[in-house]
Amino acid sequence: MKCHENLIKIEGAVDQWAVEYDKSDGATAVWGELVAKTLYLKKTPRCRGGGDYPTTFEVGVTPTCTYTTPAWFDTQGDKYKHKVPDAAD
Repeated sequence: MKCHENLIKIEGAVDQWAVEYDKSDGATAVWGELVAKTLYLKKTPRCRGGGDYPTTFEVGVTPTCTYTTPAWFDTQGDKYKHKVPDAAD
């Protein structure tokens, strides 16, 4: 799965967790609250490019990946960014 797809799933899992537990913006969740066979994610996502996701997620804040595309590789103008796409994308 692509990194940005993982980030979208993580963001959705945090949002679902927040609704279920009546949490507001600024509340934090950790992997153990999001990942299990009966929770929001069945397994911990991994960035295929080798980047890392945070271990704590804040409600209302878009998750990120630490992967940085090498300048020589990105010939399509940010095509390979590891981030959640903007709504306009």
